[in-house]
Amino acid sequence: MWVLTILSWLGTVLAFLFLTLSIGEHCLLSHTYPIASGLYYLSEFVEEHSELTKRTLQRLIYVTPQVTRFLDTAINWDSS
Repeated sequence: MWVLTILSWLGTVLAFLFLTLSIGEHCLLSHTYPIASGLYYLSEFVEEHSELTKRTLQRLIYVTPQVTRFLDTAINWDSS
């Protein structure tokens, strides 16, 4: 079950990073919604780097089923 522990820590780190991106000093001074500001930043990044975004999403589409199969095998292997 160590796989699930690693995934939970990875999810926590990624959530913290995205929360950090969404809250900035300019958001606190102008009294805007920090989450909306972070989403705006991410959408601008995607728009500016469309080729990188395309390649990243294509790779994620191909990698996700393999990761799912690996985790399914690892969890079932641990329980038997």
